[in-house]
Amino acid sequence: MRLFAIITLAVLTSVFFAAAASSVDSDASAEGRPDAAAETQKIRPPPEITPVRDLLGLTREAVSTTSMRVCVEGVVTLQEPARHWFYVQDATGGALVVPGSYGMIVQPGQKVRVTGAVGYGIFAPYVEMAEKVEPLGEAPLPEPKSLPLEPQNRNKLFGQFVEIEGYVRDVLPGISYVTFLLVNGTSTFGVRVNGAPPGAVRPDWFEARIRVRGVNWPEGQNILQAHSMEFLETLSEGTTRPFDRPFMKAADLIDGQRPDNDRRVKISAHFVGSERDAGWMYESDGVVVRVAVLPVLPRSGGQPGIMPNMAPVQWADGRTRAVAVGDEVAVLGEPLLENGSLVMQNAQVLVVKSGAVSVMPRPTTASALAATPDIHRLVRLTAEMVSMKSSPLPVLQAVRHDMELRDGPVTFPAHIYVSAGKEQPSIERGYLVELTGFVVEGRPGARQPFAIAMPSDAELRVLRLSAHAQLVRMLPWIGAGALVLLGAVGWIVALQRKVMFQKREVVMREALRRELEQRVEERTNELDRTRQDLERALSAEKELGQLKSRFVSIVSHEFRTPLAVIGSSAEIVERYHDRLSSGQRGEHIESIVKNVRRMACMMEDALVLSRLDSSALACRPRHLDPVALCTRLVDEMTSASERRNPVRVEAGAGLEKPACLDETLLRHMLANLLGNASKYSPQGSPVTLRVWREGDEAHFEVEDQGIGIPEADQARIFEAFHRAENVGKIKGTGLGLVITKRCCDLHGGRITFVSRLGEGTCFHIVIPCHEKPAQAFVSTVVNTSSGHTS
Repeated sequence: MRLFAIITLAVLTSVFFAAAASSVDSDASAEGRPDAAAETQKIRPPPEITPVRDLLGLTREAVSTTSMRVCVEGVVTLQEPARHWFYVQDATGGALVVPGSYGMIVQPGQKVRVTGAVGYGIFAPYVEMAEKVEPLGEAPLPEPKSLPLEPQNRNKLFGQFVEIEGYVRDVLPGISYVTFLLVNGTSTFGVRVNGAPPGAVRPDWFEARIRVRGVNWPEGQNILQAHSMEFLETLSEGTTRPFDRPFMKAADLIDGQRPDNDRRVKISAHFVGSERDAGWMYESDGVVVRVAVLPVLPRSGGQPGIMPNMAPVQWADGRTRAVAVGDEVAVLGEPLLENGSLVMQNAQVLVVKSGAVSVMPRPTTASALAATPDIHRLVRLTAEMVSMKSSPLPVLQAVRHDMELRDGPVTFPAHIYVSAGKEQPSIERGYLVELTGFVVEGRPGARQPFAIAMPSDAELRVLRLSAHAQLVRMLPWIGAGALVLLGAVGWIVALQRKVMFQKREVVMREALRRELEQRVEERTNELDRTRQDLERALSAEKELGQLKSRFVSIVSHEFRTPLAVIGSSAEIVERYHDRLSSGQRGEHIESIVKNVRRMACMMEDALVLSRLDSSALACRPRHLDPVALCTRLVDEMTSASERRNPVRVEAGAGLEKPACLDETLLRHMLANLLGNASKYSPQGSPVTLRVWREGDEAHFEVEDQGIGIPEADQARIFEAFHRAENVGKIKGTGLGLVITKRCCDLHGGRITFVSRLGEGTCFHIVIPCHEKPAQAFVSTVVNTSSGHTS
């Protein structure tokens, strides 16, 4: 066995030295090869330098779901001796570093490079389990920035080296640190200074103004931590007897009087009571004062700090030194006026004499308080419960009860806080309650000038049901009696109703018979209307067929004649061109041109009518001179008809005003009317065109002395393809007056006529005048079958 052990030891020794030699050879080889370090680096490359700002920008979700390593380089600003944690800051921000080994010691002003994993604390990410801290030499501490005092802005310099000033209101020593409670204006904050030796607390620090430089990384109630007492500077000396100053009157403070060299003043008062929302209430020289008591630092082991024996003070064993109602007290605080009322901010209270006065609430009514709210007074009144809502407050270990009360015409709110372990009040609607409490301001925006804040549930007493509630509770019994009475009456009435039902049944049968007869009559009338509708539809279909027949007949007749003339003249010119004289050839060519123009006019009428039917032709009013337009149109038509009939233009009154009309539509209307007047009048018979203006309407009148329109045809004169029976062999398509009527409707005007057989016809057009050019619009007039003689 001994031999076996010796052999085993020898083998292990040889393996150990072989491994050592291999390691030496490997190192030597690595020194000889430039890329050896690079190959080692590929196994686990260190992370690049990460700005602290990027580290703080990581979210909790990103840190918890991804394993991250960072390398941060910066200046050490603080080290916590107890835990060896330290804080580093670069140009972008500051962060906390938790070393993996607690043997790492760094000092403020030392530049380091830290490599480690990323963790997420209560407020922000930090470097945890730092496995490597490399010293890089000494570096100056960053220039401290002034920390904003507002709670919502303190995180703007989170983790950075800052400085803060304030007045000392409490100091609490620890094992190796000192905690200060500082006040600056309305802001209260805690500061912890590390490295304080035992007995470092000075009694004269109370109310001293100090400046502290440290790291803004909140922990508990502290918002700033300093490395040592060297980072604390006293700006003004404090006092060991803060209450040794003269009293001031509350009335003088309301008037604006206060010492120039001191932010805090002392007043004499007696305690009335306290309420969570309203604060502590005191009366000083007949003036109600609301006191916002300054909190104290949390004690442990009965440490008193340097704060004088003032109330209220919460001790570690749960005992509370508090003022009692009626105590004479001295209040030391910063005066502030809110809506004319005096508030002592950041105040501390010292009991001068217990039970000095007897405090009695002032009896009043809701109507009196509505007229004069008397804010912050202790009052007693009686009201009726309207509603009550309870809200648990786990943080305060209490329940808040919000009540709505009514006293006569006035409705007002009240609230009370009751500890969670006590019996909670439950008051039904309609009960009268007596309540004692402070008058406070009503809810903003509500029509309630005041509210009542009760200090405790002892100030709420239930009296009795109100008269209104008693009446409401009696209503079921009154209703039951009424039901019995109504039942008796109903039995009597039921006998009468039985007879009435029989009579009603007869009446209903008669009504049913009449209803059936009426339905039969209505159904018969409906069938008659349906038959009439079918007859009208059949008549319309026949009329449409006749219209198509007339269109085919007229088109075939009107087109056949000019086509025959054109073909005949063209054939003569073609065959006998050399035999014909120049005059004869001119006559045939003139005949061809004349008939081509006639066909073109017919096609133009058909195209204009098609555009009107398809709403493709719009009314576009423009500035024009109606007289000039009529004159040009008459000259054109007179030349085209070889002056067959003289046309006279008569201009009336009102034409000096500007007018906006559609020249194209107006040309179609007047050209058709003048053409018909010339065509259906004897040669040489005069035609008159009159134009004038009345108000916002332009009037055009075309009068001839032609054959006139028979009375039987006047009702259908505006139907398409309809021609009067007296036109004889006068050529036409029956579309001229259709176009005139459609153009007039499109312009928003109206057309009328007067005609006597053999004496002539007078057409009158009225068109609205626009004062300025308008956008094009299309007539929305429903097109009925209308036509004209042409």
